[in-house]
Amino acid sequence: MSSVKQRVTVLGSTGSVGVSTLDVIARHPGRYAVVALKLPDQSGLRLIAGLHGVDPTTRIVVVTAYPSIETAVEAIKLGAVHYLATPVSADRLILAMLQDAGNADIALRDRPMSVHRITWEYIHHVLHENRGNISATARALSIDRRTLQRKLRKRPVAE
Repeated sequence: MSSVKQRVTVLGSTGSVGVSTLDVIARHPGRYAVVALKLPDQSGLRLIAGLHGVDPTTRIVVVTAYPSIETAVEAIKLGAVHYLATPVSADRLILAMLQDAGNADIALRDRPMSVHRITWEYIHHVLHENRGNISATARALSIDRRTLQRKLRKRPVAE
């Protein structure tokens, strides 16, 4: 694992993150990429296709502080090899990059998701359907826009 740590390059930029990152990667393609789900100018999901356009063999891991089932499924469909919720250690991140197959022995939940977590998931599903438009999402959910904004500022309910 230490040899992988030595080969990982961290790229950072300011301003137009998605575009400038793809420009840098086009000049210096890498074998591994860690993509944040929430970027200042776009969704990290949009970067996945761009990264695969530069190099289809790039192994992409999506990292987020706002995990949801819907974004996890979309990230995998778009070509990410793993989806991790923060906080995540460097060792866990490297293991995710190197993992080729799924884990059939992963622990299953003993109980269903809480009502609060289901609500959080549904709100984010409707927000995604409305392309991030908070006013349209509030209308679709029949709630006040300010109430929706307060709910969106909260972290997902831990399970």
